[in-house]
Amino acid sequence: DEGAKSKLWEKSQPVERFDVFFSHTWRTPGRWKVLSLLFQYGWPFTLTCWACVASLVFFLGALGWLPTPLTFHADVLGFKKACPFAPWVYLSGVLTALIGLFLSPYWLFVCHSPKCFLDVVSINQADPDLMERGIYGLGGFLSISNELRVLWSPPYL
Repeated sequence: DEGAKSKLWEKSQPVERFDVFFSHTWRTPGRWKVLSLLFQYGWPFTLTCWACVASLVFFLGALGWLPTPLTFHADVLGFKKACPFAPWVYLSGVLTALIGLFLSPYWLFVCHSPKCFLDVVSINQADPDLMERGIYGLGGFLSISNELRVLWSPPYL
């Protein structure tokens, strides 16, 4: 609705330069763009969280502080033994990776908030005259951007 579009534009602020200019097509659902940006920008935080939690759980298990409810029957080169086994590293790793991925935008906002050009915010979508001026000014916005990030999808073809 027009009110929501106006509120988005009101959140924009003047800048000298943009760190990144996002190019995308309006025909692609937003969830794919969000997922793409989560992976592009959130992977370091996600990987760090995953490694820390997986290491912690591994050491807790190695010290015997976590239960080992399962048994793995090893049969390698004549060695046969029933080995205690626990899925804690696998389970905590997957859960931590998912949580870390979805929390990464908030962590990135605390550490570094890049200035980006996103048309729905940077160009007024409610006022036709301002929208036209913004569209004709795209080249100027791009010229003051450090990076062009294309959120490619099949409709670009």
